[in-house]
Amino acid sequence: MNPQDFTVGAELPALKLPPISRTTLALFAGASGDHNPGHLDLDVARLAGFDDVFAHGMLSMAYLGRLLTSWVPQQRIRSYSVRFTAITPVHGTPTCTGKVTAIENGLATVELAVTLADGTTTLAGHAAIALDRHTSPCDGKGTLMGKLDNKVAIVTGSGRGIGREIALKLAADGAAVVVNDIDEAPAKQTVADIEARDGKVMSCPGSVTDDGFAERFVQTALDTFGGLDIIVNNAGYTTDSVIQKMSDEQWDAILDVHLKAPFRILRAAQPIIASAVKKARETGEPVLCRKVVNISSIAGLGGNVGQTNYAAAKAGVTGLTKALAKEWGRYNVTVNTVAFGLIKTRLTDAPAGDSSTIDVQGCEIKVGVNPQLLEAMEAMIPLGRAGTPIEAAGAVYLFCIPESDYVSAQTLVCGGGFII
Repeated sequence: MNPQDFTVGAELPALKLPPISRTTLALFAGASGDHNPGHLDLDVARLAGFDDVFAHGMLSMAYLGRLLTSWVPQQRIRSYSVRFTAITPVHGTPTCTGKVTAIENGLATVELAVTLADGTTTLAGHAAIALDRHTSPCDGKGTLMGKLDNKVAIVTGSGRGIGREIALKLAADGAAVVVNDIDEAPAKQTVADIEARDGKVMSCPGSVTDDGFAERFVQTALDTFGGLDIIVNNAGYTTDSVIQKMSDEQWDAILDVHLKAPFRILRAAQPIIASAVKKARETGEPVLCRKVVNISSIAGLGGNVGQTNYAAAKAGVTGLTKALAKEWGRYNVTVNTVAFGLIKTRLTDAPAGDSSTIDVQGCEIKVGVNPQLLEAMEAMIPLGRAGTPIEAAGAVYLFCIPESDYVSAQTLVCGGGFII
């Protein structure tokens, strides 16, 4: 079935089952571990006041689950809840049914029931089914929810490439996002794309290395959305050279953007986070888990020829992460690093030597990788290819969701299995 064809009042195809036999009950008991003797032993069932053994309620629930997945793929089922209303006797012939009772915000609410031949309803409940596979989960009342609902995230360098995909992914899962890029135009495009998907977003353009930027960035989150929950330090670029040819300006520029800028942003965020935690503790509210994700590289883990500046900066990011994880653990903040391998972005897509450059505050920075070198690099990756910005964003996302609330001070390598 195509869920997009659902209409309010529609009766969905029913599942009619054969009579439940003692053999079925015994098999289900063995598979589920539910060895309640009332399901298997006639004497025990009669002592409990029943005429015969009776079926497991969970068996009927499993039948309903089977019905649901006959209508739609399992990933479309956003919630599923039932209540037991009557006993199903052995030899009972259950029929599982569903009726669409509401469609709102991309979710169809389906009323579920298991009934017997005599009209007795033994199980009743409802499910929420996403009409589109990208629809977020709901709270059981038809209200759209995401894992990052009510969270506020700031993402540097999110006008293009990996940062853009990070911002889009966080916003798609409910977070309000402050977007940043050194150039205003790409930042505006990311904002427009998030708004087109009904996301909450604000732009804070500017260079992360500018004096005062860090304070302005975190204040934008506070003023616009009222808090700060997720910090992703992503902005950066490379300017490579062997050490004897590397200038002080090249060294300082890369250390500034990759290490000093994250330090400044985190320093500026500390009073906001500390104040929120203090207020929660004073009022007896739970202290929410906040997240910091710093972006590094496999070059920072194993070094890379021609990148002493970049490798040193990214190694410093790992140290920053580990130190801050110890400092901010008391605030219930997790601090982690994602180290990227070869990811296809504008810095790698252009062939080296074809005069491709990017402009960084008036400086033309050469970008690109020699095609033969790129092919050789991909051959060394166990997955056999470079990663995409969307895949890179997925690795960052893992550290932003509640499932990683007890993971801190770690470095996740997103490199297709390759490590220097």
